[in-house]
Amino acid sequence: MNIAIDCASGGIGSAVSEIFANEGHNLILIGRDENKLNELKNKLIKNNNSCINCFSSSGYSDALIKVNEFIDKKNIGIDVLINTCGVFNIEDFSMTGERDYDECFDVNVKRPIFVTLGLFDALKRCKGKVINIGSTSSYNGFKNTVLYCSSKHALLGFSRSLHEEWKDEGISVHCISPGTVDTQMANILDQDKSTYIQPHEIAKLVFDICQYTGNMVIPEIKAIRKIVR
Repeated sequence: MNIAIDCASGGIGSAVSEIFANEGHNLILIGRDENKLNELKNKLIKNNNSCINCFSSSGYSDALIKVNEFIDKKNIGIDVLINTCGVFNIEDFSMTGERDYDECFDVNVKRPIFVTLGLFDALKRCKGKVINIGSTSSYNGFKNTVLYCSSKHALLGFSRSLHEEWKDEGISVHCISPGTVDTQMANILDQDKSTYIQPHEIAKLVFDICQYTGNMVIPEIKAIRKIVR
């Protein structure tokens, strides 16, 4: 399969990249940091025979142009697109500014929406899957995380609505919403890290969803922590 992963060099993105590479799938890695993408590519190539291509740009638009040019040149489609980008901020809502809003919603909502839209033709060609990484904050509200929770609610709404709209094209859209995952993004929290979900667990969940190619669809999964201290 051809697997496209946005923000591939992040904590969840790199774990997802690794599990698909280890299974011999071809990867299209998208991100903002060229050096980090190439480091990930070199690490993965050492351990498997997958075909791995990297496309980096400070903005997603330029990266999408490169990806689509590559897809057209190779005459391939995308079987799975996995949107893993995310930013997390903690602040009193009364102190929130427009810049905070723009940063949060640009990464957590706008980017996955327009990356998905930009790869529609490639997904349609393979009757592919879109997997968005949400959060348990897609279902709940928490103190001092108003923007983050709002953005993840929006991502869940996007996933639900797009699934209904694109299912006639043969494309399924899924949202995996985990509790706190042990990534760099979670370092801002003052919590017991021993309770965190590990990135490889989320990667395995993503991989498992991709194995269902028949009539059964799992559109949403909430993956909570067993213990929260």
